[in-house]
Parts: sequence; structure tokens; C-alpha cells
Amino acid sequence: MEYFITPFLVGLIIIFQIYLIFKYLDKTNRDLASFLESIRFSEFTRSFKIEGMGSSFEELNQAFNDVIQDFQ
Repeated sequence: MEYFITPFLVGLIIIFQIYLIFKYLDKTNRDLASFLESIRFSEFTRSFKIEGMGSSFEELNQAFNDVIQDFQ
């Protein structure tokens, strides 16, 4: 019985990690699309949340904010 539980738990962890990767990619794609639409429609009042998303999101969103600020 104990040999069945370990692969099951590992499988659940792998599925959860795959879910998190897709969630991360979806968030990045939505932010990028929003940023490009802001530039396309000359909507330079938009800002991107920097805090609480992790270091890679903070860098990405800071870069988005910097570019939009340069257009203002």
C-alpha cells in the first residue's frame, strides 16, 4: 500500500507544478498584451503592479512602466 501512495503524491505534485507553469505563462502573456494595447491605443495612463508577484514579474512590470512613462 505504501508503494502506491508515493507515486500518487508525486503525480499530484507534478500536475500542480504544470498548472502553476501555465498560470505563470498566462499572466505574462496577458500583461504583455495589455502593454502592447496601451501603446497601440496611446493609452499611457496605465501602470503595472510591481509588488507581490516575484522578482521576474517585478522586473517585467517595471520595464513596462518605464516604457509607458517615456511615452508620456
